[in-house]
Amino acid sequence: MLGGVRTRASSAFFSVIRAITAPRSAAGRGLVDSAWGRRFRGILWGLLQEGLSSEGKSRLGIALYDAGEQYRDAPRYAWEDAWIERWIPRISSEAGERGGGTSSPSGARSVETPSPSGARVLVGAAGAGREVIAMRERGYEVIAIEPSARLAALCRDRVREREGTSDDAHSSDAPGVTVIEARYEEIEASGERPPAGDARAFFVRRAARLLRTARAASGLRPPAAAAREIGRVDAVILGLGSLSHVLDAQARTRLFEVLSEVCPDGPILASALGPPKGMSIEEARREGRAAKIGRRIGARLREARGLSAVDEGEIVFDALGFAKLFTRDELIAIGEAAGRRTIFEEGAPDGMWLCAFVPR
Repeated sequence: MLGGVRTRASSAFFSVIRAITAPRSAAGRGLVDSAWGRRFRGILWGLLQEGLSSEGKSRLGIALYDAGEQYRDAPRYAWEDAWIERWIPRISSEAGERGGGTSSPSGARSVETPSPSGARVLVGAAGAGREVIAMRERGYEVIAIEPSARLAALCRDRVREREGTSDDAHSSDAPGVTVIEARYEEIEASGERPPAGDARAFFVRRAARLLRTARAASGLRPPAAAAREIGRVDAVILGLGSLSHVLDAQARTRLFEVLSEVCPDGPILASALGPPKGMSIEEARREGRAAKIGRRIGARLREARGLSAVDEGEIVFDALGFAKLFTRDELIAIGEAAGRRTIFEEGAPDGMWLCAFVPR
């Protein structure tokens, strides 16, 4: 009962923050964008950045994405499609026309690519379905994970529309696609491959036993939702920029351990925010006076709660919560910890890294 009260209180808190930082009415947006509104928002974000745990920041970000409109119709970019095509090529209509491997950019060893028959891709932070639809267009079955309830529902609707299927009483997913509401911190690996065409059977709810050790070490409480167990897939795509929303370093390490277990032979594609060209992270995250005031207040709350210091690369990201700016070396270290080589895509947009984490 106490847990339910805490959950409702937490939801109410995030709803209030969402209403203040991302108002839906024109009047509310005008107030927030006024000089006083900007100062207040700066203080509030600074206080939250210091005073919330990584878990709290994650849930706040989900609440903001849930209410936001700007990313519901985000297009797929030409550079993005070219990057995906390089690592997860289109399945030929003739199963025998494509081999089981592909040569990799930048001199990487040959990486196993999905087989033409029954190949599956895991899409993390699927949003409204942009990467899911890209994979369906290439002929793959898709297992999608999305923490926002509204975006997960929109993803299902768009996939059904594309597939020409209607919702029924037995399944909310289109054939070949399974969409599950879950955060990165809530996924596990089963180590088995699901029977062809039955990806849904791969998702089971159970206690997050594989996460407890890492969470205990980082001081995080077990998640309220049970973990989602995932079986073998042929490739992984993390939704555009979503790796930057995994703020806790141990959570990132655990995420890549799980992804490497479910995708031992294929690529893990991830994009992440970085400082603009010619700028250091310190320069990129330069704060205004209001934010500094908020952080000074929030630092006292952080110390009282016994929270870890804020990562030096963490920023407030466009009223959609908090995000981490990565250096090249940090992304290489993530790959090394997972036993993978990090290959950077040339021609990535300024302020963004496009990485393929491939088996050594």
